[in-house]
Amino acid sequence: MISMMNVVQEEAASPQNPITLILFSTKRNLTRTELKKTFGVKKGKLLKVGRHFWDEGEIFSKLFAIQSSSIEEGRYYDFDDKKWVTHFYILNNHSYIKDFAILKYGEELLGGFDLCRSDAEKLEKILTTYQSYVSLIASSKRMLEDLLKNASAPEIEDCIEKNKLIKSLTRAEHSFKNFIHPKLALTKKEIDAWYQAHRWKYVNLN
Repeated sequence: MISMMNVVQEEAASPQNPITLILFSTKRNLTRTELKKTFGVKKGKLLKVGRHFWDEGEIFSKLFAIQSSSIEEGRYYDFDDKKWVTHFYILNNHSYIKDFAILKYGEELLGGFDLCRSDAEKLEKILTTYQSYVSLIASSKRMLEDLLKNASAPEIEDCIEKNKLIKSLTRAEHSFKNFIHPKLALTKKEIDAWYQAHRWKYVNLN
């Protein structure tokens, strides 16, 4: 996301100067002229998610997916095609929105966030931590499945020893979950707190 913040803050007075970042998910060809009229602003920067801003689009798409997730149900990301970010529209902090913009764009308008460079860096950090925990869970699950498959192989003829081995592996799985899930849940709380602290109050993102 730093590349996008660099583009925006070329015109900013300070690296910590806050901006309002509005997000869209649309197939239409948005233009700066249209957006300035619709949002009632004199100045704004339009960025299309592509090879230059793909990472930034993915960051916020993941943010929405985590917001809709349920760790308890094993859904660590809940992606929605309608919430995959395609465009950013960047305004001076606390720029207002007319009701017409919400009516015009509907679900294509995902909402937005008020943030500065340090806020962007924090979001990237906690999302990376969350992804690391999810990757560990996925890796351990695949490993356990392979081990259980091998433990159940017909070559192991001693049924008692086979059952002991399977029970030991199952206990190890439970111990790992008890260790990693609280850390994942705590990271999700940090992400939720960031979301609530910076979400653009003029648009309902739910």
